[in-house]
Amino acid sequence: MSEVKQQEVILNYDCYSEDEFHYDDFVINMETELKNIDKGDGWIIECHPVNWRGHGGICETQEFKKVIDALMFHDGQCNIYIHKSMSPNIIEGVSYHHDCPTGSHFTIKPL
Repeated sequence: MSEVKQQEVILNYDCYSEDEFHYDDFVINMETELKNIDKGDGWIIECHPVNWRGHGGICETQEFKKVIDALMFHDGQCNIYIHKSMSPNIIEGVSYHHDCPTGSHFTIKPL
């Protein structure tokens, strides 16, 4: 019987953190990760489910700030865990928030 290797969390954002620089650190580190996979002209973010009805969505952007905004459900009232994908140049993660307490799973790829 083989063990499934759990992916290591490389970044996280916790809206309840008492660290006053937690958000800023997350943004800086996320920008570094996005630059590491940026082989195209921006990024595409795919997310499922986005809300309690199970709807998904896709966002394409060339702006780093819009990637962060897409991950920050409910104006930052969420917990985000980012990990590298088994596939190169892909970032995966999950965001837990009010509209989807079981988690909105997302992938970020270069355009």
